[in-house]
Amino acid sequence: SCYVGSGDSIESSTLYHAWQPIIFQLLGLGNSVISPVDRVARVKERLSEAHPDLQPLAPLLGSALSIDIPDNVQTQHITGKARGEKTRDMVRQLVEREVNRGPIVLVLEDIHWLDSASWKLLFELVRSIQPMLTVLTVRTPDANDENIEAIHSLPYTMRIRLDRLSCKDVEQLLRDRLTSQDFPASLAQAIHHKADGNPLFVEQLILVIRDRLREGGTNGTTSSQNGNLDLTKLEFPDTLHGLITSRIDRLAPSPQLAIKVASVIGRHFTYDALRDNYPVENDRTQIREFVGVGLQSGLIEVDTSGSSTGYTFQHAIAHEAAYSLLLFNQRQELHRSVAEWYESTGQHEVASNQPLLAYHWHRAGDDSRAIMYFERAGQTALRNGAYAEAVNFFRETITANAKAAEGAASLRQATWHRQLAESHLGMGQLGDSKSALINALRLLDQAPPTSLSRLVGSVSRNAIVQLGRRLTGRKIR
Repeated sequence: SCYVGSGDSIESSTLYHAWQPIIFQLLGLGNSVISPVDRVARVKERLSEAHPDLQPLAPLLGSALSIDIPDNVQTQHITGKARGEKTRDMVRQLVEREVNRGPIVLVLEDIHWLDSASWKLLFELVRSIQPMLTVLTVRTPDANDENIEAIHSLPYTMRIRLDRLSCKDVEQLLRDRLTSQDFPASLAQAIHHKADGNPLFVEQLILVIRDRLREGGTNGTTSSQNGNLDLTKLEFPDTLHGLITSRIDRLAPSPQLAIKVASVIGRHFTYDALRDNYPVENDRTQIREFVGVGLQSGLIEVDTSGSSTGYTFQHAIAHEAAYSLLLFNQRQELHRSVAEWYESTGQHEVASNQPLLAYHWHRAGDDSRAIMYFERAGQTALRNGAYAEAVNFFRETITANAKAAEGAASLRQATWHRQLAESHLGMGQLGDSKSALINALRLLDQAPPTSLSRLVGSVSRNAIVQLGRRLTGRKIR
């Protein structure tokens, strides 16, 4: 059996995002579950049937499956580091039981975009479960990335660097993509020289040629020269980003707009999200046709890895190129539209969607709306022991509040700093934790105590006092 997940730049702070399709598949649910309500029911049902001993712990999987399963008496008091460990242990048991039925292949793509909880789960699985072939893909890795270096240092890791294509490789790719044997050797040489053997650049150059041939009415099966089109003399942009941008620009206006709208939704997007956020309402009935043009161009492809079928940009660079073609005001309007769509469909209530809502409201320029989701995302991360993400979310909350037209009340701000302090403490960063606690006390108009333990107690006490004053309207001693 093969299980596939993928990191995502926009979802890099969403807990266990890359593991979601894998866990669904481990539960035998595939991509058949669509609505959050159905997901909750089916997950509980599947655990009850196949893993009755794990069924009481079902709420722990909520953070890994983009669903909210209400806590029960067995899970309601599990928080922080313990909750994260229990969640990962639950997934480990699911993987282990599958391995006991036979060897499996686990594939995680774009691991440079994994969140901290996903990294911990990956390390626990590769160190404890055999036989299991784990295939990981990463862009040119950052030498300072401790997680990637730790993977490389494992004694059973085999590192394979994908080299640049040779001229013969380019010739073969030309035959495959153009379904023709009739092109001069000089064409392959020119492509190889232009792209310096970069596989994605080579492929995009060939797709440009295919597009030009189709425009000439030859359906991509012509010789190297067709009428006035001499393939050996075509000029191309000098960069991969520019090349993909030029391919998008050559699409008809409506499919081109669909690609741009999709880029705002994210690298992965659903048909419903694209249709409902397409700005020309009269053309929404033609969205499938526009998507078809994108699929035919190779800029996007069908994505069946999630809990519902959708689409994905062929490469992160294609996603970035499409997004860069939008004007700043257009991006803001579309981000607002997407954020409002998530809220109107009730998906904002799901804890794992809150980082995404924060992202869209922030990009929409509405920091006052982004604050709420940054705050909730931070609380969710803190509750699940994902302290690195919690630190980032509470920092984003504090920064967004500073930019908002009307800042939050002092008590609420002090709470953010206290939660930030708790997050730093979970990471063992005592200095940063103390600084955040001091900031919390200052917001409560209190002088900081001299020791860390007294500092924590003082913040908690003063927060209660402030809250009591707000609720009763009188002083509390």
